[in-house]
Amino acid sequence: MTDAERAHIDRLCDQSTYSWPWRDGDVMVLDNLQVWHGRNPYQGARDVQVALLD
Repeated sequence: MTDAERAHIDRLCDQSTYSWPWRDGDVMVLDNLQVWHGRNPYQGARDVQVALLD
């Protein structure tokens, strides 16, 4: 993959990224087969709990 191709993919991902401010008690449920997910840098403590379902 060329640098230009990688930059193009990065731009497409940035254009379709949705984010929101997290608050205490928030829960996220997602289907790994339907979404491309990640996380941005953060500060402070956090508690991450994960369950995988089939």
